[in-house]
Amino acid sequence: PAVPLQASAFIIAENGAIRELFDAPLREMIGLDLVPVTHGDAVLDTGQGFSIVSGDLIAAEIAVKFDAERLVYALDVDGVYTSDPRRDPHAVMLREITEETAEKIASGTAGIDVTGGISYKVKCALIAARRGIEVLIGSGEKRGNLKAMILGREYLATKIVSHSNLKP
Repeated sequence: PAVPLQASAFIIAENGAIRELFDAPLREMIGLDLVPVTHGDAVLDTGQGFSIVSGDLIAAEIAVKFDAERLVYALDVDGVYTSDPRRDPHAVMLREITEETAEKIASGTAGIDVTGGISYKVKCALIAARRGIEVLIGSGEKRGNLKAMILGREYLATKIVSHSNLKP
């Protein structure tokens, strides 16, 4: 049972960055066996009045706050590529991205949106990876792949790896 939860109901930003994420509504919903569904949106911002906070950033911050085992980003392609696979037949899917290679990923690899496209998604993913959370970016459209990524089974995806994770 999915329940929509707008970002402005539990997030306050400061100059475009998440300052506070109030997890009580999320925890209460989960305690009732509900699945909170959120997305990027305009939120109150103590420095700017309002700002847009990306769903990618929200997901990473929630994963950290809840000490998640795994964070999965679902795309319309198999993972992160060297270039847009819909436009470049020579694009190669990257099976793993480290902190060192994350900065080399070109903006627009899999499309640009108002919050930065795949490059920004990878930067957000690193927030969770640095905390020892397994982060996967893969297709949510291929039958069974999303479930496999969530359960940690055999999947097709790009894994984000940080050598500076904070978990033992």
